[in-house]
Amino acid sequence: MAFVLGLLGTYTHISALSLSVFWPANVTCAALIHRYGLARKPASYIIAYAGLALQDCTHWGWSLPPFLFNAADLVFVLVLALWLSRSRIIRQGQNDVAAFFHLILACLAASAACAAVGGPMQQATPYAYASLTQAVFGWFTEQFYTSILCLPFLLSLFGGKVHIEHPISLTWRSTLPLLSLLVSIGLSLSIGPFLILMLVLPALTWCAISYPVWLVQLITLGTGCVQLIIASIHVPGLVDMWGRSVPYMLSVLRLGIAAAIFGPLLIAINMSTIRRLNLKLRQQASYDFLTSTLSRFGLADALSRYTTLREYRDTRMNIMLIDVDHFKRINDSLGHACGDLVLKHIAAVVHDTVPEPRLISRIGGEEFMVVCFGYEPPVFYALADTVRRAIADTPLKHERRDVLVTISIGIAYSEQAGINLEKTLWSLFPHADHNLYTAKREGRNRTVQ
Repeated sequence: MAFVLGLLGTYTHISALSLSVFWPANVTCAALIHRYGLARKPASYIIAYAGLALQDCTHWGWSLPPFLFNAADLVFVLVLALWLSRSRIIRQGQNDVAAFFHLILACLAASAACAAVGGPMQQATPYAYASLTQAVFGWFTEQFYTSILCLPFLLSLFGGKVHIEHPISLTWRSTLPLLSLLVSIGLSLSIGPFLILMLVLPALTWCAISYPVWLVQLITLGTGCVQLIIASIHVPGLVDMWGRSVPYMLSVLRLGIAAAIFGPLLIAINMSTIRRLNLKLRQQASYDFLTSTLSRFGLADALSRYTTLREYRDTRMNIMLIDVDHFKRINDSLGHACGDLVLKHIAAVVHDTVPEPRLISRIGGEEFMVVCFGYEPPVFYALADTVRRAIADTPLKHERRDVLVTISIGIAYSEQAGINLEKTLWSLFPHADHNLYTAKREGRNRTVQ
């Protein structure tokens, strides 16, 4: 991989400038060494150095400079891989703000170390810059720019984090942020190099808000490469205007692009954190923590998702309303801990007895609702009565004694669920509640429809 990516970097030139603008080999080797736990194994660095040096010698010929330059590359790989592997915050996952800043610091340290070695070495070869300062600056900006572009996505890729963390439907609306970015890049062809960096920022920010982190990382990687290629077209004009050398102007553009993509990457990470927090809050609101069944909010949310599916709208809706018999007596005589066990026991039996698709919700203190679809009334009555008998026939163990638990069930159904499942459900609720009251009045431990 070091050989192939080094070859890619060597052939990544900009028009007639003959200057490498993208060097992915170093950062990829460092990311691989970190992700596969090879940071403390000298052999991994020796192999990476051999691949890089062999590539350079193949392209430039067998001479001293390739070995000197790749010694600087090896310093970058060593510093970055060790920093990533020893940073506890980064190891815990780079998709939070603190880890992202640690990632930036690691890139800065590795780039600075590489430049400190590579700059002086280059000055001792026929490929010397005009000054040592310019050589060091060139090495630093190339490594830092490339690592900022590549490292976040590489860590996601090698860490198995490339997945859809929130649904993105392939509609014209979901592609608008990416399309706006492509339009911005297209307009950049005729605009000055520094305005290029500003023009794509709104579109990149839109992408950061709309897409998952790994996709934003990939988009910024591609955008950063294209930006530098476009900006390089204007380098000769900047050289004439400012009287600076081509390598210097190219280095300045690299730093500008690295700074421009920093913001969108940070926004994407913040959005990911917000999504995870919202998901956690939604899960807490959607589920009853004691029985792991749906809450009322969770039931309504699930029904809204089911409403989008025609198979549920066009079929019969069946509901059973379950109430624990003499639940207050259980709490008063055996304690609330036993009452909690009773509720969990009933939820577990219902879960195991009623086949999917079904929705189980705790809608009150000791009341549960089960929503099913497509059952004929006699079949659903038999299913509900099976649940009732399963609970009655399964004594609950509490403090080395059997606790007999029974339930009463009221049933209701509609011929067709209709276009609003939640509205249909609550229109059935009074009928199920009336049948539940009838079951209670007639002696409990029975099913009424």
